[in-house]
Order: sequence, then C-alpha cells, then structure tokens
Amino acid sequence: MHPSNKKVVIGLIGIATLIFILKLIWLPTSETQSHLKSKLLLQYEVKKTINQQTEIQLPIPYSTQENRVISQSLNYNGWRIVKRNDKDSEERGITFKAIDDKPGIIQLEYFFSHQNQSIYSPKALLPDKYEKFTALSVSEQNRMLKFKDFLDKYRSQGSKPTLDITEFLTAYQKYWGKFPAYKTLKNKTCADWLNVHKNLKIALRSIGIPARLVCGIGVDIQGKSYKRGWLQIHHEGYWKPLDLWPEHNIKLFALSKDNLDYITLKNGSNLLESIQFDEVQYESDGTFNFEKLYNLHLLPLEMQSLLKTLLTLPFAILIIAYLKTIFRIEAYGNLTPALLGFALAFNELLVSLTIMFLLFIPTIFVRKIVSNKNKIVEHTVTLTFLILTLILIITIADMMDWLENPVDALLPVVILALLIDKYFINLKKQGVHQSNIKMLNTLFLSFIVIVVLQFSIVGDWLLAHPELHFVTIALAILLCKPYDKKEDTLPEHKIE
Repeated sequence: MHPSNKKVVIGLIGIATLIFILKLIWLPTSETQSHLKSKLLLQYEVKKTINQQTEIQLPIPYSTQENRVISQSLNYNGWRIVKRNDKDSEERGITFKAIDDKPGIIQLEYFFSHQNQSIYSPKALLPDKYEKFTALSVSEQNRMLKFKDFLDKYRSQGSKPTLDITEFLTAYQKYWGKFPAYKTLKNKTCADWLNVHKNLKIALRSIGIPARLVCGIGVDIQGKSYKRGWLQIHHEGYWKPLDLWPEHNIKLFALSKDNLDYITLKNGSNLLESIQFDEVQYESDGTFNFEKLYNLHLLPLEMQSLLKTLLTLPFAILIIAYLKTIFRIEAYGNLTPALLGFALAFNELLVSLTIMFLLFIPTIFVRKIVSNKNKIVEHTVTLTFLILTLILIITIADMMDWLENPVDALLPVVILALLIDKYFINLKKQGVHQSNIKMLNTLFLSFIVIVVLQFSIVGDWLLAHPELHFVTIALAILLCKPYDKKEDTLPEHKIE
C-alpha cells in the first residue's frame, strides 16, 4: 500500500471509531417505537341510492390496550350526519343520510397510538357484565358437558390445577378438531370468521372465561388490511384479542362487538368498501430535533426503507470491486452492475426480472436491425421500442393485476437501456464472444448486489451507524494503485 493511502485508511477508520464511541457513550439516543402510530382509512361508496332515504351506519373504532384512538377526521360530501353513538352497544357508530342523488365517497380516517397504554388500568367485570359474557343457553350447556369431562381428564394428566390459554386451545383442538387453515378464511366475510369462533366462545364461557365475538380490520405480516372476525376474552382486568393465527397478523382493530358486521345500509345497494392501513411516524411536537442528524431511526418509516437500501449499496459495490480485482472479472463498467442490481432489488424482484427478460432480447434484435453510423438514429429507435414494449407489458400486467405500482418497472428499464448501449459499443470493438462474456459477468455481479441488498440486518445496522461507511471508503482505498505519470503520458509525435 502506498504510504499516503495508509495514512488515509487509518484516519478514516479512526473517525468511524470515534463517532461510534460518541454515540454509545455521550450522544443521547431515543427509543423510536414511541413515535409510531397507525393510520386506518375506510372509504365507502353507495352506487345505487334513493334520495333522502338512503342511510348508512359506519363504525367508530374501539380503543383497546393495544390500539388507542388518538385522532380522527371525516369527509362526507353529499351526506349529513344524523346520529353519532359512542356508547358500547349495537347502535354504536356514525349514521349518515344521503342529501344528493349521487352522494360522494365517505372517508373515515383514524389514527391509533400503540404506546403509553398505562392510562388503562385493569378492571374486574361487574357481576352483570360477567354474567352476560359467560351466559350459555341450555342446549349450549348440554353440548359442553362431554367436553368439560374431557378437559378435566386432560388437566389431571398434566398434573395442573388450571390450564393457561395456550394449553386450553391445544386441548380444545384435540377434542373438536384443528382450526381451519388461515388461507381458507383470508378473503371471507366477518360472518365466516365469526362462525369459526362461535363454538370456541361457548367452550370458553363454559369454564367461566368471559368471551365475545368481534368484527373489525386485521393487518397481516405484509401490511395488507382486510375484514375479519376474532374473539376477545377478559383476562387480567383487560379485554384482550384471542387470535388463533397470530403468526399471520401484526394488528387487529375492533370495530363492532357481538355483531356479524360493522356496516348497516338501508334503502341502498351496491356498497363498495376500501380499507387502507399505513404505519407512520410522527413528532410529538414541532421542535427541531438535533438527534435526527445522527439517529436515522427517527426519520419517517417510508424514508427509512429507502435509506436502508441506499446505505447498503456502497457495501455491495465494495464487494463487486474486490471480486473484480481478485478474480479479474470484466464487466460493463463498475457502477452499471451495481445500479442494475439496485433497480431490481428496490422493486418486486420477480416482476422486475420478468420485465427485463421480456425487454432485453427483442431490444437487442431491434438494435441490430437499425445498426447505423448515426448514433441518434440507433438511440431513438432503441428507446422508442423499449418504451412501447414496456407500455404493452405494464398494460397487460395491470389488466391481470400483477403489478401494485406500475412505476416500479421504470427504473430497471432505464438501466437496461444503458446496458444495451454499452453492449453494442463493445460489440464493435471486441466482437460477439467477448461482449457476451461481459454481459454475463455484468448480470452475475448484479445478482450479487441483489443478494447483498436483501440482507436487512446490514441495512438496519448501517441505518443506526452510517458512520461505518468511513470504513467502507477505507477498504475501497486499499484497492487503489499508486498513480504513475509515465503510464498516462502520451508519446510525442514528430512533426514532419
């Protein structure tokens, strides 16, 4: 290593170490979870209405120990509110009446906090409430007699005076059979979900555990929201959700209790419902927060997702640089495989790869047809063909509902156009064989970038400690060769 490079490398590693130590010892770091909240947007549109007679009752979400309603907003052009009931009853909700022949969309936006739940102190159920939520009909009691005998034997085999809820569910499934698969219920109505839970509700009540059915909104592990039902049980002074498929869900928002649905429509038909869930970050006040300069976890979640990918990209480029140096891999440039890998990894990988494959081969064929000394002609035809083919693919994908966001396909196509242009420039200089090898190497390095960018643990670590990229720069400098002026000097030509 050149002596000057050695000093720079040591200096960069020293700076990274110093900042890291300061953040651990001196600079304060806040808990980011306290800034999280959820936004639930419900939209309703009645396609066929009867003027001044159409009514729709929509839900008011319940505040629970896990999800507390902290703010709300309504938008209801063409409607008026005729009733609002916040009490815990079957009539709970907001009732709208149409005032136009074609009223607009009703929007209900609710924000939930998931912190500071200590304001809810545990409370025992009053006798009348306990009796209500443990009540069973005579037929239900008779149906549970054999199950209770089985439960007593199951409990005695384990030598436990009581069973916790997990053990109870295990015993329940041994007697009544396993619960239905989650995927069979995912797109069903609240009524379908609640029918699955009715017998379990009766079984819980039969052993003195207060239980009730709930209809609301579930959010799965992919962040997608949908209607569903579940059970709530009163345990340790709180009403708590009893989710039979907890591995598939991250949040449950209760909208109605002991009802099959949370919507009532009168004198109307063809009701369309849209549910949108987002997890956002917010500031508790509007003051300037200096900590954001060194704690990127305080930035909005959608920005964090982008930053994690961007911060991991230099790490991936460093790996490419070492691979190219050690194994002498020839590719189309240094940044091209990195940018192509970034473009593919940042979007839905399978869709991006499919679009790239469908565009790549025919575009190369078209480029060969229009091979011309006039570069403007080549570039114009290539770009036009790419755009037209891309539009066709996106249109078909949208019709088949393959793409959530068609714009995601644009970035890979831009990088692909640059790659095709480099391929044809090299084709004229080094021939077909060498050009194809470089193309394969470029794609190979791009896939390495994709793999590296998928390591979320690397992105999370760099998001918490971006100063570690001083080490990345230091490792890159280790590959630098001393600059030799003789190598860069052009031979002098004698003028005759």
